[in-house]
Amino acid sequence: MNQRTKRLLTIGLVTLGVLCFLANAVYQIEKAGRGLPNPTARSVDTYKGYLPCFTLMRKTVLDGLLPLWDPYAGVGNPLAANLGLGVFYPFNWLIFLLNVPLAILAVQLLDVTVALAGMAIYLRYLKLEWPSVTLAAVLFGYTVLADSFGLGLASTLCWAPLIMWSIHRLFDAPCFSRCVLLAVFLCLCFLGGYVHYFFYISLTACIYALVINLCSWPEYRLKGVLFRFSLVGLAFALMLGAVSAQFLPTLELSLQSVRKAAETVDAGQAHWFGGFSPLETLKDSLSKSPPDNRLIMPYFGSAALLIPFALGSRDRKRVAFAHLVALGYAVLFVLSKEVPWLSIMGRIPLADSFRWHIRFIAVSHFMIAALAGIGFSVLLNRGAFRAMRPGTGRMDWFPVATVLYALGVSWLAYSSIKGTGPAPASLFSSAPERLGSGSIVYYIALTICVAVILTVFLNRSDFPPQARKAGLMIAVCLALLGFLFRDKWPTAGLFMLVVTAVFAVSLFSSDPSSPMRKAGAWALVALILVDVAPYRNCRTTVPATTGTYAPELVRRQVGWIKENAGHDRVLLTSITHNFDGLNVNAGTMYQFFSINSYYAFTLNRWKKFLEFAIGPKEFEEGTHYLGFYGEIDHRLRAPALNQPEMFGLVSWRYFVAHYMLDEAGYRGAWRLKYVSSDKEPKFYVYENQFALPRAYVVGSYIIAPDDEDSILGTIRNVLPHLAQSVVLEGGRPSFAAVTTSTRPGVAAIVRYEANEVELRVEAKEPSLVILTDCYYPGWAAYVDGVRRPIWRANYLFRAVETPSGAHTVLFKYRPVSVQWGASLSVAAIGVVLAGLLVERRYKAR
Repeated sequence: MNQRTKRLLTIGLVTLGVLCFLANAVYQIEKAGRGLPNPTARSVDTYKGYLPCFTLMRKTVLDGLLPLWDPYAGVGNPLAANLGLGVFYPFNWLIFLLNVPLAILAVQLLDVTVALAGMAIYLRYLKLEWPSVTLAAVLFGYTVLADSFGLGLASTLCWAPLIMWSIHRLFDAPCFSRCVLLAVFLCLCFLGGYVHYFFYISLTACIYALVINLCSWPEYRLKGVLFRFSLVGLAFALMLGAVSAQFLPTLELSLQSVRKAAETVDAGQAHWFGGFSPLETLKDSLSKSPPDNRLIMPYFGSAALLIPFALGSRDRKRVAFAHLVALGYAVLFVLSKEVPWLSIMGRIPLADSFRWHIRFIAVSHFMIAALAGIGFSVLLNRGAFRAMRPGTGRMDWFPVATVLYALGVSWLAYSSIKGTGPAPASLFSSAPERLGSGSIVYYIALTICVAVILTVFLNRSDFPPQARKAGLMIAVCLALLGFLFRDKWPTAGLFMLVVTAVFAVSLFSSDPSSPMRKAGAWALVALILVDVAPYRNCRTTVPATTGTYAPELVRRQVGWIKENAGHDRVLLTSITHNFDGLNVNAGTMYQFFSINSYYAFTLNRWKKFLEFAIGPKEFEEGTHYLGFYGEIDHRLRAPALNQPEMFGLVSWRYFVAHYMLDEAGYRGAWRLKYVSSDKEPKFYVYENQFALPRAYVVGSYIIAPDDEDSILGTIRNVLPHLAQSVVLEGGRPSFAAVTTSTRPGVAAIVRYEANEVELRVEAKEPSLVILTDCYYPGWAAYVDGVRRPIWRANYLFRAVETPSGAHTVLFKYRPVSVQWGASLSVAAIGVVLAGLLVERRYKAR
């Protein structure tokens, strides 16, 4: 077989393998959603965030507008500035070519493909053999697939291998073009949308680069080390410049939201999932019954046996050491948030701005997969395993250490499965009860495996071929039994660990150059992956596979709202299980004005308003578990309904529910307006008697105190008069306030688009026009084409002064942060192109 045929065959097999992996990924996704009345909790971000916002983005762009603002969520929220949505992430642009549910599935599969290809490119650059590359790539691919329940998680994590690969290429041959390549992958990682992962991946990359550089000190010398570090720093600078169109609006939003970049997250919110234990995390990676928790290790099974052997590599020792240092630092970083004397390990700028520090461990899945691949390569290339060194009569401690390590890991797996030690906390439900051994087959299998190990390593001479074949046959038979009965045996995880150890020992007792070892290596990889793949805790359901995101009741409720609610705000609930929890962005999804929302960067003033209106105690009880992201769920709904006057300021007029309210219990403020009678189940519409119009005119005003916390108290004190008056911040009108029981004019919404709102105002005297959309930097007001200042009204909204008579008031969203960001991005790209051109001319000389 000639080289070309071998190359084509290799490409064909790799392509077939990737297609098979993706086919299995689609099957796992579809299986997770099959037969479910609603999406599982693992899909919560897909249904809450990406599906509704992608639907709005698609409609906005197809209407010829930029998707800068979401007017349908809460009191309005920036859309493009919300980094988590990945507006500028190239894969997400598929929503403009495909329907949104199918596009989400395609993005998930593209992310998994990048993870597979990236890990393969990275490890092949390190000159690992294809069995080792396949093992690591599939392990990491399944990790990214399991993380794709939140699209931004997978879209960010999948670029980690290519970042490390580009760092290696940059260090091997430092030049500007390779610096630009690193910057490109950093940009894609950032634009993926999950800033937690990007921060931890960047931190890992810096540690990795530092260790690689220091380990290469004799080769690079001081000048070479500094030069390479400067290129890495330049790559981060170029990345920051190139993504400024996203970064600056996101930074502006973070300063206005509940996630202020400069603030430290409360320790209770940062660790609501429970304490972190390295030993329990290791046990989770060895247990086949891991908790339904995306923050803890997924099952790695027998691949965990391979990690320590990565340090035995002569050619890749510095790489393995860099990964182990990064992995160790990740553990210390998370522990530093709980152990005071380790706090110095976590003192990194912006590190305390993130809630869930344990996500650093989730990022470390990449290091674990890479170390498993390198460790397997070490075992694959090592000489035949013998208990005694030929010609010396001395014991070879390497195989002995292998056996001891395998037994130690097996004990951890057994203790994890049996339940010795606390089960980790679960994210959305209680952790599955851990099962005991309970099967005599476990003891028989363990006895056979130990006997085979002893036979291999206590033999002074070369291992007899017949015994080697017998050992292989026993291992294969036990592996098949373990695979067939893995769901019935509580100790299946331990069983597969021991079987894999026996199989590896029997295999590696042969000569490294023998065909048996090469073929057996692939068999061993298949054995490990067959054990690991079904237990990656993949429960990723997407709308393309479930088709349950728009139940019949919801469609009827939305139909009534679209026909009757106009511009008034609505709170929608549905009898469908968990609809409130999974699709609180129904307004964004179906383009009606909902008081409910779900955004990671929820505006801070909206949170404070709700907390004040509902009551601090009730608000804390309703949001202490997961924090506040804008949603008024079942825990906050009743307290909110009890404050009709305060929420009337927000223009919350309708409550569309699947159950009847006790009108007397709400002081008669919520009156029944409509009952559906065409189909079952019925739904009920209640109207808030205190709701203000979305746009109205007042002639009286009160200048708010300077203390922000006192403003809400002022509003509460004058609440009965705020239908004809307003509490102003940031300025004083040119006319004197006039106390009156009637409004001096009327305002009507003529045109309402995503980034523009046009009002028609008729006023008898100089007045203030109030629009109950949130005050936010970037909005500008024009009265008859002349720009006028916008003042903050009633703590949240916008107010503009207008003279007497008929006028047109136009609000436009043109954020300066987007304009400056786009300019900086273009400038950075220009610098990159100029640098590449200069480098090309320099090399051509």
